[in-house]
Amino acid sequence: MSTKLDFIFVQKILKRKIRKGLVQASFDLEWLSFEVKVNFACNRLLSTHFTQVKIFVSYWEKTEILQRLLTVHNCSNWEIIRDYKVGRYTPGQLEICFEESMDVKFVHSLIKKHYGYELGKPDGLNLDVVFAFENGNDKTICHLYDDRGFHVFYVNS
Repeated sequence: MSTKLDFIFVQKILKRKIRKGLVQASFDLEWLSFEVKVNFACNRLLSTHFTQVKIFVSYWEKTEILQRLLTVHNCSNWEIIRDYKVGRYTPGQLEICFEESMDVKFVHSLIKKHYGYELGKPDGLNLDVVFAFENGNDKTICHLYDDRGFHVFYVNS
């Protein structure tokens, strides 16, 4: 099993092609109010212990909008892997890295924009967000799939 924490590894986990050492949990937030949903997801993510976290964001928005969000929150360790071309099916791909801790306001804003899009909120963004936490041999993958909730995969390699 690959132990490198990259998007290919994360995709394998999300598609459930890797089974050994994998535990899955799901959080159904469908019946919670918007603010409670955002706060619950944010608190759950921020309570995960890690030495490194990579946030993989697939987006169907103009790249400048994501760059502006990162600038507003003073995120410095990020890279656009692929730009989104307006009108295309293939999303843009953004990777953000944090060591030891994440910016609470940034995480809250990202989750709010993600869930907000699905619920038709004016500042929502069309995003698919995956948090990939690493702590020694343990990896935790959190996929915020839409406004109904998120999946968590615990991987011990």
